[in-house]
Amino acid sequence: MNDSITIQRGYKYRAYPTDLQKQWLEREFGAARFVYNHFLDVRYTQYKTTGKGLSYADTAKLLTVLKHIPQHAWLKQSNAQVLQQALVNLDMAFNNFFEKRTKYPKFKSKRGRQSFRVPQAFRVEDNSVILPKMKTPLRFKQHRKWRGSVKSVTVSKETSGQYYVSFLVEETVDLPQPVETEVGIDLGLHSFLVTSAGNKVAHPKWLNKSSKKLRRLKRQHARTKKGSANREKARLRLARQEKRVAQQRKDFLHRLSHQLMDENQAVSIETLAVKNLMRNHRLARSIADSGWGEFVRQLEYKAKWNGRALRKADRWFPPTQLCSCCGYRNTELMLKDREWDCPSCRAHHDRDINAARNIDTAGRAGIYASGENVRPVKRRRFSRKEEAYGLVP
Repeated sequence: MNDSITIQRGYKYRAYPTDLQKQWLEREFGAARFVYNHFLDVRYTQYKTTGKGLSYADTAKLLTVLKHIPQHAWLKQSNAQVLQQALVNLDMAFNNFFEKRTKYPKFKSKRGRQSFRVPQAFRVEDNSVILPKMKTPLRFKQHRKWRGSVKSVTVSKETSGQYYVSFLVEETVDLPQPVETEVGIDLGLHSFLVTSAGNKVAHPKWLNKSSKKLRRLKRQHARTKKGSANREKARLRLARQEKRVAQQRKDFLHRLSHQLMDENQAVSIETLAVKNLMRNHRLARSIADSGWGEFVRQLEYKAKWNGRALRKADRWFPPTQLCSCCGYRNTELMLKDREWDCPSCRAHHDRDINAARNIDTAGRAGIYASGENVRPVKRRRFSRKEEAYGLVP
């Protein structure tokens, strides 16, 4: 009998609100955005004047006071949970900033993506959801069912004008049967993915394929008069095309990550500093179109859902320069060299396949940058990781 685990999974559906419901949703979007921006400014001012920050509990007490101010009495018309969840999001943004995961929180704009979350007091019926203080059910297209209890509901509006409703569902799933195969993968720009078995997945290049149409839509938008109805129509056409490219990329990454975790018990992958790679202005557009960070994120949670293992090679491990046959390190290898011959064992290597095999070997061995045949690059200074992994002569 298979083991089972309890996970939290999100289900997102396209919503179709009526004209009255759109007005109600805009009011909720505006209230959540106002509370977020207001207390972002309050927390910044508090820290600058006193040197102490505010917690979520402090901002929640100030929110109660804010709603009793006559000029902000309109906040009472909104659901109290929506406003409280905006404070939760703000507190989470500050925590991510202090832990150096993201930059300092920014003010939300009414021209960007809008959303609010309701953690309780909602009802889900057939293809509709009833939110607090909403008189009529919000209809959505449920293209797939879930099995579990709904923990929260998030309603969002994209810049393309489309509405979505997302459900956070806690459900129990059965782990699939273990398999014996393991694979190492190398991410690149010539081929999106190369496996240690020699399989190559072509790069779809969704942004490059739509670049001509995007440029035309951007020119049309730039030529319209600011504040006119034609400018809003041009903006919607541009936003819908950009969203289409994003959805194509996301669908490709989901299908590929699901296939890898379904066919392999363990997947070894290299650790890429995507932000540092984006500094190369010649490759930044292609790197952004690849979505490497999103792909790794999907592999991480799908590995947990399927009882698989995801192994990340150390950042300083040089899989491209090492010979997968004898371990010789070719420090003279350039980015343009797609194939090379090992000076030590005379083996002929495809650059990407050789890197994937080295990543797979390191993952199976449980080490990511060691070995007697690894020769370090001559540098003036060596990091502690290089010294720990034996890369210092």
